[in-house]
Amino acid sequence: MIGCRLFFLVVLVLGFAAGIQAEPESRVFPAVGDTALYQLTRDLSGDVNVLCIAMQPGYEDLSALAYFRLAKGAKILTAYITNGESGESDIQSEYPAMLAAVRREEAAIALAMLDGEARFMNLPDMASASDSAAVRNLWHADSLQMRLRQIIGEFKPDLILISPDFGFSGSPLRTEIVVHDVLEAVRQVSKHGTWNVDRVALESPLDKGFSLPIDETHQELKVTYRTIAGAAAATYKSLAVQRAAWRTDVPVYRILHPSTFVGVALDTGLPGISDRLRVLDTELHKLSRSVLSSKNRNTDRNLRYVVSLLDSVDLKITRIHQFSATERRTLLKWKATLEGLRNVLLGVKVVFAVSDSILTNAQVTFLDISKVQGVSDGGTTELFIPAVDAGWILNEDVRRRVLLEPGEKYRLLTPSTLVYDYPRTEFGNFHQTIRKPTYFFIIHTAPDRLRSFIYRGSMYFSFSPKLSFEVLTPVVRAMDDEMVAVRLMNHSRDGVRDTIHIRDSVMFAPGRPFRLSHKGATQVDTLRLKLHSPVPEGDHISSILIDEMPQGMFVARIFSVLADTLRSVAVIGGVENSATLDALRRIGLRARKLRPDDLSARTLEGTDVLILDRRSFALHPRLKQSTRIVERFVERGGHLVVLAQESADVSSIPLLKGIRAQPSHRFDETSPIAFDTTHPMLTKPNAIAASDFDEWVFRKAYNTLSLGGDYEIPVRSAGSDEPLVVSRSVGKGRVTYVDLALQPQWMNVHAGSLRLLANIISVR
Repeated sequence: MIGCRLFFLVVLVLGFAAGIQAEPESRVFPAVGDTALYQLTRDLSGDVNVLCIAMQPGYEDLSALAYFRLAKGAKILTAYITNGESGESDIQSEYPAMLAAVRREEAAIALAMLDGEARFMNLPDMASASDSAAVRNLWHADSLQMRLRQIIGEFKPDLILISPDFGFSGSPLRTEIVVHDVLEAVRQVSKHGTWNVDRVALESPLDKGFSLPIDETHQELKVTYRTIAGAAAATYKSLAVQRAAWRTDVPVYRILHPSTFVGVALDTGLPGISDRLRVLDTELHKLSRSVLSSKNRNTDRNLRYVVSLLDSVDLKITRIHQFSATERRTLLKWKATLEGLRNVLLGVKVVFAVSDSILTNAQVTFLDISKVQGVSDGGTTELFIPAVDAGWILNEDVRRRVLLEPGEKYRLLTPSTLVYDYPRTEFGNFHQTIRKPTYFFIIHTAPDRLRSFIYRGSMYFSFSPKLSFEVLTPVVRAMDDEMVAVRLMNHSRDGVRDTIHIRDSVMFAPGRPFRLSHKGATQVDTLRLKLHSPVPEGDHISSILIDEMPQGMFVARIFSVLADTLRSVAVIGGVENSATLDALRRIGLRARKLRPDDLSARTLEGTDVLILDRRSFALHPRLKQSTRIVERFVERGGHLVVLAQESADVSSIPLLKGIRAQPSHRFDETSPIAFDTTHPMLTKPNAIAASDFDEWVFRKAYNTLSLGGDYEIPVRSAGSDEPLVVSRSVGKGRVTYVDLALQPQWMNVHAGSLRLLANIISVR
């Protein structure tokens, strides 16, 4: 028989384990006051779990999630199949691992604002695929279904929403595979008795189906659920432009499971309360009405009601093994929500801070609980840290529960062995969550039982080695003065002082001293390569050393490329830290970067080649107002090179008259390329070979082009004969549109793509 004290702690943890909540300060609704009171009553009457499946961060339907969470009191979770590493940022060029870390962080914050959770399946991302076999090659059925079964079994959703595939717009290629695997995972979980999913729906705007009232107004927040979702979506800064183009309509869902569904709404009949819990459910609805209808918020009456129902729930939890999985989930949610409701009625508010956000092995951090409001006179108030059972130490003691002294700093010592999740690019991208909270509980036992309460606080930590080391440029060209950037961060409480350098048989970089005198100190250094000679062509893996010990590695690519270095080049638009500028530097050209507002006849004087960077019109809409300046530049003899734009923007560029573009996912990295061996763009100063189009990453091109007009076609798809690079003379100058996916290749320092860039610039 479990002792009373131990049983109380078990019930405490079980109740609050019903869901990982967001950090209160990050949510769109407060944790105290009338709004919190209203939301908790919604939570009591809405025992629904909603799982959203999205291809990658940014694709999820935040409006639907906001509606279910706030209007229906649902628990929400989004599971992402990939981390979106093959995509593009709207802010700056990012290597895939770094972009994945950014997207994961943005998704976690967006879901936390809605009091939800983000879960990551970490399957490889793909920017394109020629057929379903290519998708299955990366998303094996056993891997995807295993991850889906795990999430469904743990989260126990009533409703699964599958979001659209904006990356493969108009194509069901990936969606069909995801739908198949979700339905199969649902079937398998049900077959093994783990959980029965009531409903699966696919967001499909082209189909007739069920829409959600996302334009209704939340009673307390006084804004629509669409507006609330927009506030959460604003955290996707790296997708701000792209996401605005993706989500323009009210979402419409088609029911996939069960096939015999008959209902007037997407959530008809949810939740289903069992007969054994029906009486208690009725009482909870009465409580909700009582709380909301009390003009003066009669605290004592409502508190008695809450405590009475908590006793009823606790009594059932003592026999929780006798209930079904659905009933257990319901009881635990009621337990957590009633505890939260009691805290709001009592005016409980805890002001606390932790001294660190990143910890390492066997390191002390401080929990400072400066104020606890809502504590009645008399009784005892205790601090309970469950993590002590997992190896943490509280105040150099084995006890996990101590008397609380507001204003005191409590010392927490981490275990000697931790699972690292920082730096994100090295450790974090393989975890299912960004960070898991470490909980603490404040337990107040008052003389008047009505005034007792339990408060749960969340401490968010990342875990790292004592010195984290990130190589910010993992791929470079082996050339004198090439820059290798690294970031060092000290996570220990001791100062670190040493020198970083590179030295091997092919290259070296003179040592650069660093000093990180305190915890959290960060330093970004740039090492400049010097090559020994002769240097054979090929890829060379080199280490960055600290005290002769390798700390990180990078790839230096050694190859030859010729460029007309007399050509004056300017680049306009695009993102910060553009891969285009690095590519030009690596072929020996020093290009000027112009802002769209700087574009004028004067700023273009002496310029031979003007490059409109990738997605420049989408990222800088005002650029369209300067097209006449660009036209005059070409007419006088300049060469305008337009790198791949969003399909909707291609036809709006006057100098690209006659070109129509449709987004395409078919040009994957294996797509064969054909090129005109006689065209100057493919012959000088570098003779382009078929091998220059081998070993590309992610994709070969972005759009399917159709031409109307007299265009030369130096490069086309060998499979479909569709143009990928087109060029024509205009006045004394030339216009070239390049739909090839060059930016990922330039970031990967692909020799063939750099040779092609050199040739395009040299064409007159």
